[in-house]
Amino acid sequence: MGSTRPPAAEGLFSWAERWTPAEAELWAAWRRSLSRPQRSGALLPLQAALSGLVAYGQLENHPPSSALCSDYRPDLLAVRVTYDWALTLIDRLRGSTLRFDMADEPSSSLSELEHALTDALRASEPLLEPLLVRPPVDREAFRRCCDLFAQDLERNAFFNPPEPLEFANVDELIGADALVPKLQSRHGEAAEMMLVLAFLALLRCYRYLGVADHQIRERDGLYRAQVIASAVRRELHLVTRFLLEQGAQSLPTKHQVAVDRLALEVQSIATTLLDQPLPTLKPGQAYAVHAEQMRNGLREARVALKNAAKALHGLARDERPTRESGTVPTQPGGELWSFRFILRAFIDKASATLALACDPARLDNVEFAEELATHFRAFGPRLIKSTRYTRKEPLVAAISALRGGANIGAAVLDRATEECGRFLRHLDQALAEAAERHDFDKREAAAALEDYLRGVREQGAARETSAGAFGFVEQQSA
Repeated sequence: MGSTRPPAAEGLFSWAERWTPAEAELWAAWRRSLSRPQRSGALLPLQAALSGLVAYGQLENHPPSSALCSDYRPDLLAVRVTYDWALTLIDRLRGSTLRFDMADEPSSSLSELEHALTDALRASEPLLEPLLVRPPVDREAFRRCCDLFAQDLERNAFFNPPEPLEFANVDELIGADALVPKLQSRHGEAAEMMLVLAFLALLRCYRYLGVADHQIRERDGLYRAQVIASAVRRELHLVTRFLLEQGAQSLPTKHQVAVDRLALEVQSIATTLLDQPLPTLKPGQAYAVHAEQMRNGLREARVALKNAAKALHGLARDERPTRESGTVPTQPGGELWSFRFILRAFIDKASATLALACDPARLDNVEFAEELATHFRAFGPRLIKSTRYTRKEPLVAAISALRGGANIGAAVLDRATEECGRFLRHLDQALAEAAERHDFDKREAAAALEDYLRGVREQGAARETSAGAFGFVEQQSA
């Protein structure tokens, strides 16, 4: 592989590209030989699995709650399961290699990868014998097992995954020509490079989490999802530092607070939404609860990544910050008063939709449901905390389920309506109590609510650009 990177003047992404133009062309020709199902159902998951295996071998990329782990058998099992899965994915890619000489690249690298995975799989098996036969797997034994594969993978020309904020082939992730004009910054080339690279990193994380979410439905999917999540966690930590350092250097002072806030939001995704440690290995244990918790975390993280992409777009266009992803400043009692209108509107629309539903399994015209989920992210957590609402978990779970959009059914909508009704009654009572302690101007509160809703509407273009770009990539490679 080429070791010297082209000068930055040759293009926006040149310094972040791992491959030379010749290497990228070899890869592109081979990738074009794949069918669309192979690209989305085998190549993308293989890339996610390999990135995850590299990251998972480094303990700092494990969930923070796993810091005191003394037996790494569950983690080693996750690695072994991912080895086996990667070999299955390679088999699914084999059909394309018939058009290429196996001695040519990248087919040769694919064969080398297969041999490395097979060796790693064999090396891990003795350590996973029943606990009565062998002692627990300690930290050093786990590291050694992972390092053997990582060393083989590092020598692989085409399947050694890129480092965070590094891209083997930018065009594979998203066509640069389609993205750059939409994210061109008014603050110069340095700012533009920072914003686009951060965007691409978030996009890669978003796609990998989609692979992880899909795996949870499968046998041993909990373990594969954990490995992939470690790659995302690793990249998001670096994106956080990248935004904090580069934002201060390339953006005007007036935007540095917004960049800092965005960086902290990205860090929060890595340390909270993806903090689901693996369960201990127990014969006959059911992992349904653990899988559901991880699935919820993955889906929340994907939503948060989309919101972060929208914020990046706003910084690029020098748009005024909206209150969708930040705070909703208002006077005491005003936020309570405002969010009640949003809840009532949702309950009314949901009730009418349920009454007219022809197919309980899949409802029509439920865009308002996802809108509520968006508004809840702006208002809900603070109102739950400030009013000491005791049904936080059922409420959050019910509203999170609304992010299925057009795929939600009557049961999901009915559950959300019921929980929102309970929350509305609670807020009514809290507002009455707040009114006894604080006076607030309803006209000012109404103006703040109108301003917030206007900001959400004005982000339509940003959604089409950033969230739409996320969707575009999946459609193109599907």
